[in-house]
Amino acid sequence: MNRALIWKEFREQGLIVAALILLGGGVLVAAGLLFPAPSDITGDMRLTLEPRKLAIVLLVLASGVVVGGTLFAGEREQGTFPYLEILPVPRYRVWLGKSLAGLALVLIAAGSLFAVAAVVGVVGPPARLPFWALIIGSLATAAYSWGSLGSAFAKTSLAACGLGLLSAVALLFVIYPLFALAVQFYDAVAASVWNASPTVNHVEIALLGTLFGLMVVPLALSAWIYTAPDRNRFDRDVRIAKGTPVDPPRRRRRRFRLFPTGGFRASLWVVARQNRLLAMVLGGMAVISGLGYLEPSLPVLFVWPVATLMIGTVVGVTGWSDEQNSGAFRFWAERRMPIGRLWFAKVAYGFALIAALLMVMALPSLIAARAQGSGQILATAFRARIFLERGFPIAEYLLLWPVYGFAFGHLAGLLFRKAAVGTAVGLMTGGAIVALWLPSLLSGGIHWYQLWIPPLLALATARSLVWSWALDQLGRRRALQRLAFGGSTITATMLAGIVYRILEIPEDANTEADIAFRATIPPFDTNEAGREIRRGAVLYAEMKLAQRATPAAERPLWPDGPSQQAYAPSDLASARRQAQFEYQVDDVPALGWPADRPDADAWLDSCMANEWAEYFVRGAKLPIGTVEDPIEMIDGSVFKHLNALQG
Repeated sequence: MNRALIWKEFREQGLIVAALILLGGGVLVAAGLLFPAPSDITGDMRLTLEPRKLAIVLLVLASGVVVGGTLFAGEREQGTFPYLEILPVPRYRVWLGKSLAGLALVLIAAGSLFAVAAVVGVVGPPARLPFWALIIGSLATAAYSWGSLGSAFAKTSLAACGLGLLSAVALLFVIYPLFALAVQFYDAVAASVWNASPTVNHVEIALLGTLFGLMVVPLALSAWIYTAPDRNRFDRDVRIAKGTPVDPPRRRRRRFRLFPTGGFRASLWVVARQNRLLAMVLGGMAVISGLGYLEPSLPVLFVWPVATLMIGTVVGVTGWSDEQNSGAFRFWAERRMPIGRLWFAKVAYGFALIAALLMVMALPSLIAARAQGSGQILATAFRARIFLERGFPIAEYLLLWPVYGFAFGHLAGLLFRKAAVGTAVGLMTGGAIVALWLPSLLSGGIHWYQLWIPPLLALATARSLVWSWALDQLGRRRALQRLAFGGSTITATMLAGIVYRILEIPEDANTEADIAFRATIPPFDTNEAGREIRRGAVLYAEMKLAQRATPAAERPLWPDGPSQQAYAPSDLASARRQAQFEYQVDDVPALGWPADRPDADAWLDSCMANEWAEYFVRGAKLPIGTVEDPIEMIDGSVFKHLNALQG
């Protein structure tokens, strides 16, 4: 029996593992060629400091999670899970056979990737290969266990991978404190009973125990969840043998309803049940993303659009995944069920879920900004000074991306049976359309109806195709006509909005005055003021070079106090530099020239010795015109002369 299951698993996942090995091997070879190993951290245990080591770690984790997540969720996704249920053997034998096959595939993938990494030198010198072999094997086994746990109760492989990673993070915060307390308890017992001093590293022992727990505990939970029907069946048989009621009757309570729901409540309950795992996975990712936004170096203003666009697209596409995978969409047409009510429930639930996820993502940054006592909470939380601009559409900038992602993902999820294809199409379509509004958002003055009509039209197009979808007639002429009409309407609306943005700028009747003023500006070749200013700039550069060649005075111009330009120098070199005359002269307009300072007077005379200021004065009295040729400005004519003097 186990041999048959192992053969079946190798037949189904062998191609996936081969693809992972080929793609991962290519990535590792490229990483080895593009990122040479630095000599100072080649044998370091810090995995994330070097891109090459990070590549092998991420590839091994991905391989383990994918293989583990496909064990049982892949059977449900393909509709072959009933085959496993009708096998005349206990469920633990089915779980054991598939788990052994999956573990063998993971070890093959991890071993192959490790061999490639060792050949191209990604994991360091040969002396470190046993250490890295242990690390890679442990990570692959742990990732396989996480995926197996998610696969025990998820309906799709993608949901199993995400749920497995989320479960691993949750178990990490449970297992690590337990091992840390166990190590502390051992030290206390050893000190009181054997009078032994603690000689173990608490952090390393706790981390090793946590890694072992993350390999064993998820795998045990996966077996316990998968074999639950056998235990329930045995408990039912015991109750029947004892004569106790198997399913005791439950008293149904009457519920008070303030407003008639008209069946919408039932439709909303069905949609919530279908997407409960998705909500859990996305909620965990939103928590992690929100905590990551607290990193000061992270550009939240630019990360937010990408993250929220992906969230909106995933929520919109997966709203149809349950009916698409199981074929239950035909049930609505066969039974003449209210398909419009189902569509409205999916849209309402999707927007509610997106709103909750956005709040979870933004809440840590908002709390941190509030704790800092900032008066501009949104500008501080998103590190966006542009939010302080008057009239900037803050709400539109934050909400436009998830709304467009959900609307076009909702339409793509209806049209394509595969969730991965629908997600890719929704991201490309919604992302490309919303990106067209980005210049208008940043420049301001955009009208609300220009932004929100295209996603509303996308949702309306999806609503017009719902019955064709339920009848499995999306390829018929009527459905294609509706899709073409909706797509052309969205395109025409976008073009009309952009064209109106161009045409609504009023024309200035005084443009001829600008042309006349330009005609009065002396050209570059005959501009006398430009020649005087350029000559003064060259002499000023020569004076600066002469000043740097001589020792600079370090006596402050104002001994009673520091220069206004000296803002808390960070080191001695900065303090000495700010004490020189050259860096204090900017304060002269505010503080005046100091009296009775012969050394300062001599320094100022030396600065003005080559009469560079006279050229600037003469040039300022003439019509300025074009001072520098634009082509020569690119080449840097003055800087070329300065470099020649330095040479």
